[in-house]
Amino acid sequence: MSLPRGHSIRAAALWAVMCTAAIVAGSFGGLTTSSAEGSGMDLLDFGARSATEPVRGKFNGKLVFSSDRHNGRGLSIWTMNADGSNPTRLTDDKSRTDRLPSFVPVYDGGPVWSPDGSRIAFTSNRDYNFAIYMMNADGSNARLVTDKTLEPGAIAWSPDGSKIAFSDGIRGVPDVVGAKPSVHIYTLNVDGTQLTKLTNDGIINDGPSWSPDGKQIAFNSIRDPDGRFKIWVMNADGSDQRRLTNIHGTSNALFYGDGGPVWSPDGSKILFNGYRDFNGTRNCYVVNCAELLVMNADGSNEVQLTSDPNRDGGYGARWSPDGTKIVAARSFGTIADHQAGLSKPTGIVVMNADGSNEVRILIRSNGRVDAQVDWQPLSAPSTEPPPSVLGFSASAFSAYEDSRSISITVKRTGNLNPTASCYYATEDGTATVKNNYGPVFGTLRFASGEASKTISIAVTDNGAVQGNTSFKIGLFDNEGNATFLGGIREATVTVLDKDTVPRNKNPIDDTYYFVRQHYVDFLNREPDPEGFAFWVNEIESCGSDEQCREVKRINVSAAFYLSTEFQEIGSFVYRFNLLNPDNANDGGFLSIIRGMQEIGRGIIVGQPGWQEQLQANKLAFVQRYYDDDRLVLSYGRTDEEWVDLLFQYVNTYGGVTLPETQRVALVNGLETGTETRPTVFIRVLDDEQFKAALFNQVFVLMQYYGYLRRDPDDDGYGFWLNKLNVFNGDYQAAEMVKAFIVSSEYRSRFGLP
Repeated sequence: MSLPRGHSIRAAALWAVMCTAAIVAGSFGGLTTSSAEGSGMDLLDFGARSATEPVRGKFNGKLVFSSDRHNGRGLSIWTMNADGSNPTRLTDDKSRTDRLPSFVPVYDGGPVWSPDGSRIAFTSNRDYNFAIYMMNADGSNARLVTDKTLEPGAIAWSPDGSKIAFSDGIRGVPDVVGAKPSVHIYTLNVDGTQLTKLTNDGIINDGPSWSPDGKQIAFNSIRDPDGRFKIWVMNADGSDQRRLTNIHGTSNALFYGDGGPVWSPDGSKILFNGYRDFNGTRNCYVVNCAELLVMNADGSNEVQLTSDPNRDGGYGARWSPDGTKIVAARSFGTIADHQAGLSKPTGIVVMNADGSNEVRILIRSNGRVDAQVDWQPLSAPSTEPPPSVLGFSASAFSAYEDSRSISITVKRTGNLNPTASCYYATEDGTATVKNNYGPVFGTLRFASGEASKTISIAVTDNGAVQGNTSFKIGLFDNEGNATFLGGIREATVTVLDKDTVPRNKNPIDDTYYFVRQHYVDFLNREPDPEGFAFWVNEIESCGSDEQCREVKRINVSAAFYLSTEFQEIGSFVYRFNLLNPDNANDGGFLSIIRGMQEIGRGIIVGQPGWQEQLQANKLAFVQRYYDDDRLVLSYGRTDEEWVDLLFQYVNTYGGVTLPETQRVALVNGLETGTETRPTVFIRVLDDEQFKAALFNQVFVLMQYYGYLRRDPDDDGYGFWLNKLNVFNGDYQAAEMVKAFIVSSEYRSRFGLP
């Protein structure tokens, strides 16, 4: 019987990830981000220390985990230091064999360190069926251990490193009367021999954990008439199976289940997830009832370590090798998110052994899964060099609304020798991209010795009385030997209102402001002096002739869309999303802006080298998607099949039949090595026929993105596209640009309409 709200008590089985159920026993929970002072591994030793003494002779190494980072459709195995620095990918989609269909991703999951920290055991479907594999700590020498299983998961090493225990069986069953799962515990020599079944009772026996002396295995099981998961223990040969937990700590048997047991390094305690209403203090239909608990190895003296009624689910937890910390994977959603049908990502946290000082150590800008984590045991202290610490120079910044822009400084302290990078992004608060600021997204890359970077954010002048408003800017996706622990990862930016009464004149009526805002809204940058002066003069040359000024404002506005810079950047991103629909971050307003800022970085048309820089930016953009397995059309096809499908997409979305000669040339280029799939993708995206076919629909879409800073409503978009088509793309005759720039919605962005 499953637990309420899908909180299944299964240990770290990859199958659970695939079924979007709990990734590790007990599911996961909410979000609390902390910061710390210091550097290196000491960054995790902040605040009140746990009373737990380190286990003698055991030292903490790297974390290994399963993630969809840089992997658009499957899961890979990664390692990182316990402070989140040096994230390193160990496996990727290239491990697939010809037996795995092209449409099926590679799922590598459930990684577990060997007792000496030199090897990693994991599960994978790289050869079609899920099987158990093993590799060195650096990802080398991956080899099959056994494929004589159905759905293996929850791997646990014996303390001497000679065996592994794991669960296997039929986990998913059809929704028919009488159908039941059947999962049991097995052991196996690490060379793949001597497969032994240890359990026979119950319908699910899962989550094995070997005692440090090698004599016992703890596990969770459904075998009692009440159909609840409970913690059991047995001898290492399967004998003397006995229950450690029973219904307690709950006033309602419906809200009960214990799972995911993990022996402490000294063998005295067992860590586990408990799902219960805590003697009626929680209504488990309304609040979270999955918490992390610890008990003595004999099942006595149960102690609750965590308590968050708002978190959506519990933890998939492991002890640190020295026993002073706990690392866990959990959801960063809340019960409210769950009830609203919102799926939140899973991530990795570290806490003291008493449950205090929980710290989120891996902060992602996108992706859904960082999970199934384990901590590497070492026989001597780690010799990893200390990391640099990334963070904002302050937790709060401010600027007046008429200051044009605000500079945000990101600093790097600690070890500055290695290169490092991180991603940054803004997020609306009371200040919005529509009315108060220009959104920014990008990657900061620090060279060796470089200690700071500056991010410039455009500020919108608004003549209405709004009061002070604020938005957030955050750092994500640290790469290299750098951590966010000890730094300020998120800052608040306040836009200060100068108005106590509404201004008589809307700022957008000022020519200089009007032109500057077009650079910000359409080109995502501040104006270059030469271009700015040219466009201002276009309008101001009319003098006091209001009819002339109106026509010029319309033409200047349209010119930004028609400009080479916009067509080469904004229209390109739209076409990219159109031909890559599954992995385009939904293709909406902010997705387009993100892509435009990435491709337009450092580009000013007409300046020396701009064309070369643009092509380099386009290639880097598409190459990143290709390397991350997010260039959807490239999955498992021959070069000829891939080009044919690409041409088919162009015909489907643009109504354009590209010539056979072009097809042959592209296929030949791929086969001879003069082209790559990213370069071919760009050539097709930039085909003049394809661009022309989409011109009107992109024109209308960008009116909403540029002027109104939002996604279009269907009726409005359809109306203007039809009108533009009727007038054969003549925006003046269709009066489309005029309608947008005089609309109350546009003018309200800057003051009274």
